[in-house]
Amino acid sequence: MLGAARSDGEQEQLQRKLNEKHLRLQLLMEQRGLSGNSAFTQYESKVRELLTPEE
Repeated sequence: MLGAARSDGEQEQLQRKLNEKHLRLQLLMEQRGLSGNSAFTQYESKVRELLTPEE
């Protein structure tokens, strides 16, 4: 997703949105008592792999 950005500004904007969504997911998981659940931790890891470009 970030690799498809046309400019540095667009890439920064997409990274900011991704960070906001990640923080929101963490907050929801904590509120629901799922932050320590290994299944959700693995799911989150896989989603991050898909959305984050390889360096």
